[in-house]
Amino acid sequence: MNYLNYIEKIKAAACEILYDAKRHKIYKILYNGRHILVRLWSEVIDGKEIFHDGCQYQRHDENKSAVSITWTYISPEDFYNEFLVNEIQELRILQQRSYGQPKLKKPAACKNINLLGSVDFAFEKSVKCRVWRAGDVVYVLHRDWFSECISYDEAERRGVVSAS
Repeated sequence: MNYLNYIEKIKAAACEILYDAKRHKIYKILYNGRHILVRLWSEVIDGKEIFHDGCQYQRHDENKSAVSITWTYISPEDFYNEFLVNEIQELRILQQRSYGQPKLKKPAACKNINLLGSVDFAFEKSVKCRVWRAGDVVYVLHRDWFSECISYDEAERRGVVSAS
């Protein structure tokens, strides 16, 4: 695929087109619940916009308290592969359990698939989650995602913990 195809995919992913002080187009792309701003390298010749094999971006998804003022230079292909090709298309819960029910087992769809690795989910405690990948589908086994938050007194009343 040549760079113009990647440029079209980047433009199609934009939720909004903004303009800087010099009236250059900036494409706003939603990412990680925030956004990335992308400037595609182009110039207007005889009234037609001609694109070049390059772009620059600012991430506004990493730090909620800081505003990025620098631009990162990258090719349209690398930008597409890094930020757009791996977007989650759909999220489904295959199994879930409540306290007192049997523990979850490896999903049936992952029976003949090797374990890809594990990821850490760290909120109040660190939880290691096993990860499998089958083609474009990623399976994450998270054993404590839906646990309700209860007070120590409530846990003691339910018999989850005991006073020593």
